[in-house]
Amino acid sequence: MSWLHYLIEANIYLGVFYLCYCLFLNRDTHYMLGRVYLIFSCVMAFILPVTQLSILKPVMPEIQISEPVIQATAIPVHVQQIKITPPVEHLTFDDAIVYLYVCGAVAALLVLLFRLRKLYIITRNNHSMYKDQYKLIHLNDENTAFSFFNYLYIGSNIPQAETIIAHELVHIRQKHSVDIIFMEVLKVINWFNPFIYLTQRSLKTIHEYIADEQTAANGHDALAYSSFLLNNAYGIQGSSIAHSFFNYNLLKKRIIMLNKNRSGKLARLKYLAALPLCAGMLCASTLVFSKDYGVIDLAPHRAAAAKPGLIKYFKITDRDITAYSDNLSFTENGVKKMYYAATITDADIAHIMKVRKLKVEVIDVDSKTKMQVPLVTNGTPDTAFAARPPAIFKDGYVLQENGYLINKKTEYFTLTLTDKSGKTTIYNSTDATPAERKMLNDKFGYKFFNYDMAGFVKRANTPHPAPTGGMLAPPPPPVFVKEAFGQLAQYISQKTTYPKAALDKKVGDSFIATLKIDEKGKIVEVTASKNDGSGFVEAFEKAALSFPFPIKDKAGSYKADVVFFMPGKTVKLNGPAASGNAYVGQLGVLGLTPQQRKMMSIPPPPPPAPPKKLKDQIKLPPPVVVPDKPAKVVKADRIKLPPPPPAPPKKRVVDQIKLPPPAVARLNNTPPPPPPPFESVYEDLMKYVTKHTRYPSIARDNKINGHVLLSLVINNDHKVADVKVEKGFDSRCDAEAARALSTYSNTIDKAPGKYKIVVTFMLVDEEGGKKFFSPKPLTDEDVNMPNFIGEVVVAGSVN
Repeated sequence: MSWLHYLIEANIYLGVFYLCYCLFLNRDTHYMLGRVYLIFSCVMAFILPVTQLSILKPVMPEIQISEPVIQATAIPVHVQQIKITPPVEHLTFDDAIVYLYVCGAVAALLVLLFRLRKLYIITRNNHSMYKDQYKLIHLNDENTAFSFFNYLYIGSNIPQAETIIAHELVHIRQKHSVDIIFMEVLKVINWFNPFIYLTQRSLKTIHEYIADEQTAANGHDALAYSSFLLNNAYGIQGSSIAHSFFNYNLLKKRIIMLNKNRSGKLARLKYLAALPLCAGMLCASTLVFSKDYGVIDLAPHRAAAAKPGLIKYFKITDRDITAYSDNLSFTENGVKKMYYAATITDADIAHIMKVRKLKVEVIDVDSKTKMQVPLVTNGTPDTAFAARPPAIFKDGYVLQENGYLINKKTEYFTLTLTDKSGKTTIYNSTDATPAERKMLNDKFGYKFFNYDMAGFVKRANTPHPAPTGGMLAPPPPPVFVKEAFGQLAQYISQKTTYPKAALDKKVGDSFIATLKIDEKGKIVEVTASKNDGSGFVEAFEKAALSFPFPIKDKAGSYKADVVFFMPGKTVKLNGPAASGNAYVGQLGVLGLTPQQRKMMSIPPPPPPAPPKKLKDQIKLPPPVVVPDKPAKVVKADRIKLPPPPPAPPKKRVVDQIKLPPPAVARLNNTPPPPPPPFESVYEDLMKYVTKHTRYPSIARDNKINGHVLLSLVINNDHKVADVKVEKGFDSRCDAEAARALSTYSNTIDKAPGKYKIVVTFMLVDEEGGKKFFSPKPLTDEDVNMPNFIGEVVVAGSVN
């Protein structure tokens, strides 16, 4: 169930991303960055599980082993039909997990479709008007307002509809509904994960913060807009997949964040935490989670030539059976665990002894020795190991094929490729990539076939044909199994019990079996060509009907040759049971007597004595392990970490303040005096500049205040032109005051000429009694300057 492991891993990463957001980013006012972070985290949570860095994992070679020769011949036999009652199917835990997940996903999808249909009915049944960028839908006798994509729904009972429309237009222009639909699709997939619901709620909250900030900035100040929210707090909330203006649960947060001090530029650096967070989870994806769904390898291994010397190997002892390998693989609770001789700890060895009842020792092996490992068996009468004779190519390549069993369950085949320089590369039937398989087929004519162990034992005695032109054509295997039935062939070779009476007599048998497969891929009926009461047919029928996995082929009847055989004994085989798609292949079961198993555990005769200079290097008595390149241990100092974030820019203080002395963070306990009187002809100008001048957030956060002296020209059309800063105190405040004045478009009933105006920036702290951060009042000299219009006061709030 790799798909379930993938979902679990992706949801773990999603939870880590969200916890990081809550701890470090939740209170920032960089709302656009917060929106990008949440969307980015949802996407990366599903990309990281299929990404890995293979360079972090040590590559270890596999064991090479051999098996005695088994010969078989074929003669025709008679067919007798035997009907077997199909077994009763039971619901497994894995099936229950699948059904539960599918039910939850279907329920979540139906809820989403219901909400979309409800919006469609509302849109179809109400009057609508087309505007410039959106479609306005009026809801009669309703006290609600919400938006969805380019549709804006507003009730007829809503007061001050213009402000609400301006708020919802922000949602429409910034495509916030796309975010919501994206999160709804993730909820269908991850309906069981509470973090997906929390992430969606945080994302919708950020959407409201963005809309409130932009609405307050365009035509409203924060205090007035906050009062508007309070006065309209009890409207009816719209659809849950739309952006509703009325949301009582968010009202307090919206008002607090609207009047909160803006986060500085340095706070943006916190969002760079996503980079080391992704790097850490990528390492976890590679090292912690054992999986077969990693498809993106950012740093694959580079093959390295074997170095002479000593390497580490395992000596594994199970009762009277001894095996040698450089790695061990176990599956515990659906998770594959790998142990390597070069890195295993004493705690791991103790764990293997306690759980698996295996004695494991770490030994030194000479990496220069090229001798086969002695035959090993796992002690059951239906399994064995084998190695095929090597094939030598004209260009110096040597190809060695091996097959063996892991953990008494999984049959495993390897191909060892050695070039003329002695460099060895090992490929295996489970982990070889499509590119590696294509290379082996194109260059050497080799393919990994789906064999049962009995078939491989027979094929192991078939030498490769003499290669021509430096290429090796794949030989037709004497025991072929159809791809869809490969798992069944393995199951039969492992689970079929060789009849005890036949073991005692050292005999075998063969027959033709007909397997009936239903629509679900289950074996529901087994018939045999003969049954002489020797127990072979009954043993096969019992194993075949207990096969728990579905066969991925069309429903119908299929024929297979079934062979029970023992080492050194001739078995009369049948001809092909059928042709075309109806033929499964040959299913073999190997039988070994206790005496044969004991003999197989005895090592073969010792090899010829190695050169004298190597004698002291070989610490193992025969059998000698076939070595391979040593494990490549990745050192911590070779792991590339992401670069550190750039150093924050130095704050400019002196060169930003142009008006000496600057009134920066000047605290007054008494309010400043009112501005000097001005002529009524300037009243509209003064109100406009007061309303449209915004206090820069950085200046407000640093409590910077002061006067800006501006000059302007009233032209012949009695309009404002040629606005200049004559004297300022902060570049941001200076520019903002000049911008607001230059946008005034009404006429002024004064004679054309050059005039001057002062814009004063000050702050008010409401906590613990009013405190004022304001500059010194204007002097009489300032007020009495020629053509002085007056003073505009722009007041901001500290909190």
